[in-house]
Amino acid sequence: MLPKISSQIHIDDVKQILNDNFSEIIQEWMKHQVSWITGAYEIFKDQEKFLIVIYLIKKTLNFYSLNFIKISYDNFFT
Repeated sequence: MLPKISSQIHIDDVKQILNDNFSEIIQEWMKHQVSWITGAYEIFKDQEKFLIVIYLIKKTLNFYSLNFIKISYDNFFT
Protein backbone atom coordinates (compact mmCIF):
# COMPACT_ATOMS: atom_id res chain seq x y z
CA MET A 1 0.00 0.00 0.00
CA LEU A 2 1.33 3.43 -0.94
CA PRO A 3 1.48 6.11 1.73
CA LYS A 4 -0.87 9.03 1.28
CA ILE A 5 0.98 12.22 0.46
CA SER A 6 -1.90 14.26 1.88
CA SER A 7 -0.91 13.10 5.37
CA GLN A 8 2.56 14.59 4.84
CA ILE A 9 1.51 18.01 3.53
CA HIS A 10 0.16 20.59 5.92
CA ILE A 11 -1.66 23.72 4.77
CA ASP A 12 0.25 26.00 7.14
CA ASP A 13 3.56 24.76 5.71
CA VAL A 14 2.37 25.38 2.16
CA LYS A 15 1.21 28.89 3.05
CA GLN A 16 4.54 29.67 4.66
CA ILE A 17 6.51 28.42 1.65
CA LEU A 18 4.32 30.44 -0.72
CA ASN A 19 4.73 33.57 1.40
CA ASP A 20 8.48 33.12 1.72
CA ASN A 21 8.97 32.58 -2.01
CA PHE A 22 6.22 34.76 -3.45
CA SER A 23 8.48 36.93 -5.62
CA GLU A 24 9.86 33.85 -7.39
CA ILE A 25 6.59 31.93 -7.60
CA ILE A 26 4.51 34.82 -8.97
CA GLN A 27 6.74 35.16 -12.03
CA GLU A 28 6.20 31.54 -13.04
CA TRP A 29 2.51 31.68 -12.09
CA MET A 30 1.92 34.72 -14.30
CA LYS A 31 3.71 33.07 -17.23
CA HIS A 32 1.48 30.04 -16.75
CA GLN A 33 -1.70 32.14 -16.59
CA VAL A 34 -0.85 34.19 -19.69
CA SER A 35 -0.01 31.00 -21.58
CA TRP A 36 -3.28 29.38 -20.51
CA ILE A 37 -5.39 32.38 -21.50
CA THR A 38 -3.63 32.65 -24.85
CA GLY A 39 -4.18 28.94 -25.51
CA ALA A 40 -7.87 29.17 -24.63
CA TYR A 41 -8.29 32.09 -27.01
CA GLU A 42 -6.47 30.30 -29.86
CA ILE A 43 -8.80 27.29 -29.67
CA PHE A 44 -12.17 29.02 -29.13
CA LYS A 45 -11.38 32.54 -30.39
CA ASP A 46 -13.33 33.65 -27.33
CA GLN A 47 -12.45 33.15 -23.66
CA GLU A 48 -16.07 33.37 -22.53
CA LYS A 49 -17.01 30.42 -24.75
CA PHE A 50 -14.20 28.45 -23.18
CA LEU A 51 -15.38 29.28 -19.66
CA ILE A 52 -18.95 28.30 -20.56
CA VAL A 53 -17.78 24.93 -21.91
CA ILE A 54 -15.73 24.31 -18.76
CA TYR A 55 -18.72 25.27 -16.59
CA LEU A 56 -21.00 22.86 -18.46
CA ILE A 57 -18.48 20.03 -18.18
CA LYS A 58 -18.14 20.70 -14.45
CA LYS A 59 -21.92 20.65 -13.97
CA THR A 60 -22.17 17.40 -15.93
CA LEU A 61 -19.41 15.73 -13.91
CA ASN A 62 -21.01 16.91 -10.66
CA PHE A 63 -24.34 15.39 -11.78
CA TYR A 64 -22.63 12.09 -12.58
CA SER A 65 -20.85 12.11 -9.24
CA LEU A 66 -24.00 12.85 -7.23
CA ASN A 67 -25.83 10.03 -9.01
CA PHE A 68 -22.92 7.54 -8.81
CA ILE A 69 -22.65 7.32 -12.59
CA LYS A 70 -19.32 6.03 -13.88
CA ILE A 71 -18.35 6.42 -17.52
CA SER A 72 -15.07 6.27 -19.36
CA TYR A 73 -13.24 9.35 -20.60
CA ASP A 74 -13.90 8.32 -24.22
CA ASN A 75 -17.62 7.79 -23.64
CA PHE A 76 -17.95 11.13 -21.87
CA PHE A 77 -16.50 13.05 -24.79
CA THR A 78 -18.54 11.20 -27.44
